[in-house]
Amino acid sequence: MVGRAVQANQEVVAYVQLLPGTRATTDDLMAHAARQLTAYKRPSEIVILTALPTSSTGKILNIV
Repeated sequence: MVGRAVQANQEVVAYVQLLPGTRATTDDLMAHAARQLTAYKRPSEIVILTALPTSSTGKILNIV
């Protein structure tokens, strides 16, 4: 998850890599977040990626 600047504040954007063989839509993930997180902690957007960008050591790189 990363913060994105919006009018003197920030909103949460979640970047997700699904496990091989699993299926989920952004709506599925938003519904799950709604059950698990209070409103101000929920992502405003969920982006599903084929693979999160990583360095040669496996560390996840900054997406934005």
